[in-house]
Amino acid sequence: MKLVPVDPKDVPNYMSAGRGHICYPILKQFMESNVPVSRLDRTGIPQSRGSVSSSLKSYAKKYAMPIRVFTRDGEVYLCRTDMDAEGKIIEEKEPADVTPEVIDDKSKGELKE
Repeated sequence: MKLVPVDPKDVPNYMSAGRGHICYPILKQFMESNVPVSRLDRTGIPQSRGSVSSSLKSYAKKYAMPIRVFTRDGEVYLCRTDMDAEGKIIEEKEPADVTPEVIDDKSKGELKE
């Protein structure tokens, strides 16, 4: 047995970027569109619906993107989790000041305002 070196360009369907090859352009375009929800037109994408959906979910989670990916009736949808239905960015709320005293008061049923 021996291994023969091959130029990657000579291998059929060679994708050098892996999962990001398809996910990055899709998610980047969606984030730049400033639309709360979009349906993905898979025309020209050879991967199955399940494969595309799974890859997009994983990519969005890995890079902590504010995107929810889901399927309905055989279609893949992208939803911005940082945007309301009118397309306005939801302001991030400051975390509440949690101190041991506040936790103790909550456990006793008393909440300080």
